[in-house]
Amino acid sequence: MTFEVISSNGAVAVVIGDVVKSAEYPGSQLFEQLRPELSRVSTQIGCLEPFDFTIGDEFEGVFATPPLAIRAALLLRLLVHPMDLRFGIGFGNTMKITPLRFAENGEGWWLAREAIESAQASERQPSLRALRTRFRTIDTTHETTINAFLLVHDFLVSRMDEIDRKILASLLLGQLQTEIALQLGIDRSAVSKRVSRNGSNYLLAAYRGLDGESLMPS
Repeated sequence: MTFEVISSNGAVAVVIGDVVKSAEYPGSQLFEQLRPELSRVSTQIGCLEPFDFTIGDEFEGVFATPPLAIRAALLLRLLVHPMDLRFGIGFGNTMKITPLRFAENGEGWWLAREAIESAQASERQPSLRALRTRFRTIDTTHETTINAFLLVHDFLVSRMDEIDRKILASLLLGQLQTEIALQLGIDRSAVSKRVSRNGSNYLLAAYRGLDGESLMPS
């Protein structure tokens, strides 16, 4: 078998996720609840390799850039709530087995493993209980900046109720506030107030910043 190693200029974002307190989900319930959303997020966000289960309650996916990987992790968390998920994202070279399949080896994969272990360890600190997502890369400047963003990002999400999460998920999927209001059976003004109150507008602006867009309106 011939392995293709992606060059440093073509590094990928590997995502490893697992379920917090997975023992609370008996039998196949965990997989039945999570599997369709893994497929949905892989399709909606766009991936190099779709999310799939690996060992136990762990799942993995590969994305072209860290912003896409972070967006996918957030959308998945919102869609499966109240199930709670934890993520490690690693950005680096990863070996490719086929055009659509990456090996569980290489820099990106090991960095993602370090990141999820860091997320799990951080949760044991009282001041970081809301943290669910960590990022690793060989560029420590970018790593520090993105992890600072993720710390605030995860705190804001932890404070959201069920309706807040549905609204944010819909916005991430590109829906308009009027469409969301119709789906939830509430006034558009109620959607707007929630978006402003719970910090969703700031999260969406931050995501635009990660994508290289201006944070300020023109």
